[in-house]
Formats: sequence, C-alpha cells, structure tokens
Amino acid sequence: MEVLGFVGIFRTMRYQYTQKRTFSEVSRNGVLPVLIVGAGPVGLVLSILLTKLGVKCAVLEKSKTFSKHPQAHFINNRSMEVFRKLDGLAEEIQKSQPPVDLWRKFIYCTSLFGSVLGSVDHMQPQDFEQVVSPISVAHFSQYKLTALLLKQLENLSFHVHNWEGGEGLNHGHLRERQILMGHECLYMDATDNCINVTASFLKEGKYRERNIQCRILVGADGAGSTVRKLAGITMKGEEDMQKLVSIYFLSKELGHCLLNERPGMLFFIFNTEAIGVLVAHDLNQGEFVLQTPFYPPQQSPQDFSPEVCEKLIFQLVGRELLDIDVIDIKPWVMHAEVAEKYVACDHRIILAGDAAHRFPPAGGFEHDLDILYVMTIWSILEFLNPWKS
Repeated sequence: MEVLGFVGIFRTMRYQYTQKRTFSEVSRNGVLPVLIVGAGPVGLVLSILLTKLGVKCAVLEKSKTFSKHPQAHFINNRSMEVFRKLDGLAEEIQKSQPPVDLWRKFIYCTSLFGSVLGSVDHMQPQDFEQVVSPISVAHFSQYKLTALLLKQLENLSFHVHNWEGGEGLNHGHLRERQILMGHECLYMDATDNCINVTASFLKEGKYRERNIQCRILVGADGAGSTVRKLAGITMKGEEDMQKLVSIYFLSKELGHCLLNERPGMLFFIFNTEAIGVLVAHDLNQGEFVLQTPFYPPQQSPQDFSPEVCEKLIFQLVGRELLDIDVIDIKPWVMHAEVAEKYVACDHRIILAGDAAHRFPPAGGFEHDLDILYVMTIWSILEFLNPWKS
C-alpha cells in the first residue's frame, strides 16, 4: 500500500471519528458508515471483518448473480492465515479442497496424453511442516470461496437482494448488512459530510436510480473499477500484455484419466495446432478452465464459439472427449499495472483488490494481495473505532 496515503487516512479519519460521531450514530442519521462496491472475495471478506468490528456497512454488486466461473483458485499462506480468523473458514477450505497430491505439480507437455517436457513440484517440505506459516496454501475455486463467505455473512444477518429492484428492501436510506445485486455505480459526489453515490438497477423492465450516502466508499469492483474511474485515478504500468479467452468446461472422463496417469494443477501445453494453459480445478469432478491466447485483428472473442472451443480442447488434450460440456467462455486481457494512488477525496474513497492493481496471474499473488488490502483497511478502522477501549 501507499505509505503516505495511509498516513493521511489515519490523520484525516482519526479527526473525523473522534468528534463524538460514532459509526452507529452516523448510520442512524441516514448516512451509511461504509459502502463497498463489489461483491467479490475482497468485498465480502471486508464486509465480514467490518461487521465483526461493529462498523456498519453494505455492498453494491453490478452483476445480477454470483459468477460460477471458477476464476482464481490458488490461495497463498497469508490469505489462509487471515481466513483462520473467520470462524473456521480456513479449516472449511482445507476440508473441501482436493487432496494436495492431486494439485502439487505443474506439468509441461505437448498434449495431455502426449510427451511430457518436464514437471515441477511447487510444494516444498516447509509448506507442510508449518515452519514459515501455521497453515498451508490451498487450491480452491473462487466461486466455492464466495459461497462460504456468503454463508458467513448470512450468519451475521446479511441479506442478499436480487437484481429486480430488491424486493423487500426499504427504498429510503440503505441499511447496513445488505448486498444489492444488479446495482451499478453510476456517479458519486463528495460533500463535507458524506459521499453521495448514485446506482442504477432494473425494475419492471426499466432502469431506475437509487441514491446512497456514505462516509467511506471502498472500490472493490475489479480490474475495470468504476469507482477508480469516477475518482479520476489512473493506472501506471504495462497494459494489454496479452488477450486471452478463459474456457470453463466439465469432463469427468478427462478428470479420471489425469487422476490415474498424470495428476497436476497446471498443464502448460504446446503443440503445432494450439497452445494453452489448463487449470485442473477439481480432477474428481472433472472441472477445468483452459486459458488460451488470441491475436487481434486476425482473431476476436466472437471467434470462440462452444464448438470452436471443443475442437481447441481436443487439440490440447490429444484426443476427443465424449462427455465434454463447455459451460462458459470469457475473454480477458492481461495487464501489469498499479493505481497511481489508492485513496482519494480526503481519504474517504479507498481502492482495494483488483481495482488498485492488475497483475498477471502467475504465482497466485494477486489474490493474496487482495486480502492484504482488506486487512489494511480493517486495521485502520479497528484503530479508529471510537468505542474501543
């Protein structure tokens, strides 16, 4: 994090919240203490930590539903250490993830049933001996992690409101412990007393607007962050390094074959017909994601129909699969960028997670850094908690 930026947060917020204006008092006046934009792992973990601290918060999410695309899957030690503090979350992840022997290797090959060019065991003895950390890394798909986080939030009396106008939701002031799906942040305007946020949502076939007032706005809305753009924060670094397509598919046939012959987590596949990286999210369930590059202007995302993706998968597997089921196809762009600053508007707007950085996925460090952003924000608010002894 930007050290000077967070020194500023301490100074400014400490002054604001030591004027006998506690987080709960602000909420009663119709101004939400913390509004989080983005209901990915960053926004959900922050919601849990703030609620346990006694800080009232709510969440806006642009998507109408939670994604089932596996996305991130590798959780480093520091994130797992944080999850140990969340009512058994780390233990639940360890219990639910595949056995480590099925995902400890990276394999380089010409096809999944072709020649092996090499393999790397990325797990070291100290990972199991608890020398560096009291808990090991994990291999756990993001949508499964999201489900566990939502379960914890439900236990904290959070309510998820669907995208069709939020049935049962008070259309006056937004109360704490609400997650509003299908709400896109459109505008924001800062005054001396609060930040005014305008969000759009669909109701009865028409887009409506909802106005929300908050003291602190956290942008946890991903790599294309609307909050970052509205705050006028630019990115620095190398953009558009590679365009790729993420293909989520199921095949128990392939999973069982790899279980018996070539278990691993990542398969780097190179042959004369295709290249790609296959992520084995769960060999037992036959759950995979293939990452493959494409090259404009000769290619576009529209070229990757389910039929084309099946053919591409067969070329990389080395044979056809009878039970293949392509579930989802998503284009994405690899960047290596960091926001010029992580705070704005007198330190009342804070960026977290991918909104503050866009990293290549190698090493799984992006997810780890996301959770560290959350812990930094939580630590600041814990320090500033006006009723803490």
